[in-house]
Amino acid sequence: MGAGAIAWKSLKELDLGLNSGQIVDALRPFAELAPDEARYDKEMTLRKKRLLKRLARRTLSGWTRVSGRTVDKVRDEYDKAWSAGLDRYDISAGPQSFTPWTYQGRKILVDAAGSARFRNLFLGAIIGKLKPASVLEVGCGDGINLALLAGAYPDVSFTGLELTETGHQTSLALQKLPQLPVQLATYAPLPQRDPEAFKRIAYTQGDATKMPFETGSFDLVFTVLAIEQMERVRQAALAEIARVTNGHLLNLEPFRDVNSSLWRRLNVASRDYFRGSVEEMRSYGLEPLWATDDFPQEVFLGSALALSKKRA
Repeated sequence: MGAGAIAWKSLKELDLGLNSGQIVDALRPFAELAPDEARYDKEMTLRKKRLLKRLARRTLSGWTRVSGRTVDKVRDEYDKAWSAGLDRYDISAGPQSFTPWTYQGRKILVDAAGSARFRNLFLGAIIGKLKPASVLEVGCGDGINLALLAGAYPDVSFTGLELTETGHQTSLALQKLPQLPVQLATYAPLPQRDPEAFKRIAYTQGDATKMPFETGSFDLVFTVLAIEQMERVRQAALAEIARVTNGHLLNLEPFRDVNSSLWRRLNVASRDYFRGSVEEMRSYGLEPLWATDDFPQEVFLGSALALSKKRA
């Protein structure tokens, strides 16, 4: 595939054994799939106001590097986020808050705690297809992705790298339990073949720009809205991620390819989010194989799933 020939595919064209019904079912416990129009509009208006306030603050600060998403600011923000613990994934509790999303032309309201559920379907399907022996997640947060993938693929060696102390400690605390808690086993969209496999995940606290792994250590490296936070260190992080990748890199990130609309561009600017393209992966010795955005999306922030292969 030549330069510039990124293959953007639909869910059906990806041939991952997934369909829209499975994705909706995974999201259903954390979503309102047919919300009242007035309520949806109210949530939209609220998000627009918040976005414009953030944009105004950044404008007044002069768009300096200090005002942007520095490593320290990301660490502080997500230390607070992960402090909520794993109870947020309890299906029986129901959705706690809603954000406007869309899927296949439908307006839906989604609790972000449910997003890891349908994304796990994609991650699992791609692992099943590529059959890697070793997998690294960069920016693994509280460990939810890896905990569920390990149970579904117990023969794979999983490793997680996380910047924050709270996220790292949450993952380690989970491993001290005798088996995967009932609420997480219920949350899991993939069959858990080994309920103790999560105890074998190797978690490391560290910085994506200087990872403590040998070159070419992992058959598959993936990120889920982690590079989103790394715009200030984007080149260093991607170069390092490419270094430790031996086979494939899978990114679910807010690539600029899917954030060209006005409100999405304003949101990315106001939050100082990742602004790279899928094409940029070539700069790091990776060849993009395909990309897709055929899955539920936040109205104000698009994301794409892109699979790249390490060049020989």
